[in-house]
Amino acid sequence: MSRKEPAQSESLTRAKRLFIANFSLFAFLIAAWLIFGRTGDPVSTEPVAETVIIPEKQLSLPEQAYLKGQMDALSEHPMTMPEFEDDWVRNICVKMIQRDSTFDGASDVQIKAFVEEYYRGYSERFEDYFDSSTARSLGYEFGLKFDPAIRRFPGLASIKRELALHKEKLVSKFELDEPEWQLFVKAFDQGFRRGFYQIEDGVTADIRTPIRLNFD
Repeated sequence: MSRKEPAQSESLTRAKRLFIANFSLFAFLIAAWLIFGRTGDPVSTEPVAETVIIPEKQLSLPEQAYLKGQMDALSEHPMTMPEFEDDWVRNICVKMIQRDSTFDGASDVQIKAFVEEYYRGYSERFEDYFDSSTARSLGYEFGLKFDPAIRRFPGLASIKRELALHKEKLVSKFELDEPEWQLFVKAFDQGFRRGFYQIEDGVTADIRTPIRLNFD
């Protein structure tokens, strides 16, 4: 056997060992990536506790008319309104019910009943006012966290679901009753729409990162 053959065999053995070592390291890195993920955080095997959202009660049409009357009255500052007079108030009630698609297809008798419910809610809250500026501001700040270039607009349904997770806390913090809560959600959505497209102050860096509300 020539002197070159042992040297070649030894070189080949070293190459094989180096290949096995590199392959093992590569396999280890792949396994670590699968276990810990891209962020380096271990994947929890513990079950994630989900927040249970109690579905809101489905209101009947008369109940919706009553709630709408309350909300419309709360949306108008008493100082900007004339004195309460039954004739013009009832006239407004008829127009508001007729314009609302919720009550489309109702008979004349039903419309009359809805108007009465609307009138009852409207007259009860005529002297009250709900300032929606705080809700609108919170929605705007939340909207700034999104970048419309990489995230689709969540939509009102998504906003409602997200707010529902915090309803108990918000209702307690701002002392909201049901019509005020509905106005809060509406104003929050209006603010969110403004903030969503105002991307100079806030841009989402990673589309995979979940964006959640935090009212703590």
